[in-house]
Amino acid sequence: MAVYPLIVGIAFIVRGLKTKSGLFTGIIISAVSVVLMFSVRLPAPLDWVYDFTTLLERFWPLILIGIGIYWLKK
Repeated sequence: MAVYPLIVGIAFIVRGLKTKSGLFTGIIISAVSVVLMFSVRLPAPLDWVYDFTTLLERFWPLILIGIGIYWLKK
């Protein structure tokens, strides 16, 4: 699950190196995905991350459809 955000984070970093925009966002996304990839269990205060990723895994098709409709109407 954390590989896709890592790819997006790397893309932001590459774009940030070329255009000086989005570098910080890419670093944050990459760091979060690395933590999610290599952690067996996050600390108790971060249990909401597991709930959020479960929600995303469950409803990602609807989220993508919603984003597509938004882009079409925009």
